[in-house]
Amino acid sequence: MKNFVILIVVVAVVLGGYFFFSTEDSIQDVGLVDGQISYESQSLGIGFDYLDDKFELIEDANKVVLQSAYVVVENPSGIQGNESKHSFSIGFEVIKDELFNTMKNQSESAYSIMFPEGVESGLHEEADFSSYENIANKQGYSYSEGVEGINQKHIFLPMDSDETLVITFSYITDFLRDQATQQSGEYISEKDQKELFQSIIETLKFTN
Repeated sequence: MKNFVILIVVVAVVLGGYFFFSTEDSIQDVGLVDGQISYESQSLGIGFDYLDDKFELIEDANKVVLQSAYVVVENPSGIQGNESKHSFSIGFEVIKDELFNTMKNQSESAYSIMFPEGVESGLHEEADFSSYENIANKQGYSYSEGVEGINQKHIFLPMDSDETLVITFSYITDFLRDQATQQSGEYISEKDQKELFQSIIETLKFTN
């Protein structure tokens, strides 16, 4: 009888671990359909859903990154050891500063283009560069940058009076398709990368 009780406890723990995984700081419910995971970070105060077969989730003190296996390694200089690795990834980082200071500290040059006459005059919207963002009932801003097929979109959303959520969407354009596919062993089109990003952003929520 004692062995039978122990067996039941072990089975319950295993099944519980399969459907619900938690750490001191985050909760992941893997009981969703088709490998979709619902993630929530208590310290960051955010949550979102993502596909388990597309991303590895990497946590840090004030940051979480969804890292895909779709990468490209470049070495324009040709010097050994100067390789740079770029990947399709989505990062969420909480900066302990208000929205506009965070944007300015991220890139003063981008900030000066976005607000040439100051914040009071509003955003200077420019196609494929700067725009307003409305995500999870928060109004923020974004700007994009890129070079030779490696692109990033930076989104800034206000949290409370002295915190800002910075979302960094890094993607590989189809200009580098052959090189990235050869190095990664798979191909994720630029269109699919953007759609995966959008599907995650649509589930973003603020929990604090």
